[in-house]
Amino acid sequence: MSTFARTALAAGKPEVVSVDGSIESYEAISRRFSSAPFHHILSQAHALACRAIVIEAIHPSDDIQEENEDILKRYRDAEFTGAWRIAFFSKPPANHIEELTDREFIGYAVMKADSVPSRPDAPQVRVYESVMKPTEPADYIHRPPRWAVTVGAGTVNIAGYLYAQQNDMTNCCAHVAIRTAVSPFLAEGDITYRDINRLLGVNHRSRKIGGERRRRRRKRRDPRGS
Repeated sequence: MSTFARTALAAGKPEVVSVDGSIESYEAISRRFSSAPFHHILSQAHALACRAIVIEAIHPSDDIQEENEDILKRYRDAEFTGAWRIAFFSKPPANHIEELTDREFIGYAVMKADSVPSRPDAPQVRVYESVMKPTEPADYIHRPPRWAVTVGAGTVNIAGYLYAQQNDMTNCCAHVAIRTAVSPFLAEGDITYRDINRLLGVNHRSRKIGGERRRRRRKRRDPRGS
């Protein structure tokens, strides 16, 4: 059974950041993880009355390690530079973060950083995956899947719809749609990008996703390459 980033072991002590009802209280974490999609997640957390953010650096889980290996198949200069799990709660812990329960848990995001000098257009820091408490039902998924998330030494759960930012090297937005749609029916509760690619016959050598192939199509449409 594969381990996923949301339940990966922490690589150090968790950092607890208190926030109030102001946008300004999110500025430090917004600068720390410079990603437009992540800034949107912070806006969602603010709208859900977030009052505490728990940040943990995490060890590479099976799914992250698989992605690192697959990126290296395409780009030999690729380097994984870190991953962080960020959990949002509606109240700060009184003493220990393990005191926080599903009732206060309003969502999480996993941020992943990669350095790929040969692909300067690929996102260097991106939302690897995120689930936030839904404010309204989705149109196409009958029931929001339930996700278990490790925070500190404990586990909290949330029902919601998976969001992830494609890396444009080994996965695309359709991979996330597949994960969200099929996860309620899988024994493990999720599927890795490598497993999806295996079903599609994508091996990142003779059959690839994103990257140069897309850029070549753009150049054919516009000889100037703009």
